[in-house]
Amino acid sequence: MNDRRITVVRPSQIFDTFLDEFFNTSGLSTMMSTSIDVDMYETDGSIVVKAKAPGYKEEDVKLTIEDNVLTLEGKIEETDEKTDDKKYHLKEMRSESFVRSISLPVKVNAENAEASFDNGVITITMPKSEEVKPKTIAIKTAKK
Repeated sequence: MNDRRITVVRPSQIFDTFLDEFFNTSGLSTMMSTSIDVDMYETDGSIVVKAKAPGYKEEDVKLTIEDNVLTLEGKIEETDEKTDDKKYHLKEMRSESFVRSISLPVKVNAENAEASFDNGVITITMPKSEEVKPKTIAIKTAKK
């Protein structure tokens, strides 16, 4: 019987390891850009976007609407000061940022948009522009 062991490695695991080694040992980047998960849905009167931003605070996030594109930007700065009395064995908590731009499916009234931040979830509610809201047309009775 053959005692050779086969180790299965996912290609993404190799790539992730390469990136970790490259960025952590070369010192080329202390700020890693991350992506955030986003849900977008439409109601009768508005477009709602929910985005997960764990670890971020309200003041770390900037929201803009321009040319019917919603842009979410966030940045956390590393606060740990480097001292000689620490020897890190693992350091994953560092500065990070994200930028996510989303094309909106209909025109919105950006001036009346509202946003809230609760437990790391950003909720942006943007009322639809009056020109895209459905219009009800009254039917008049024809005179005979």
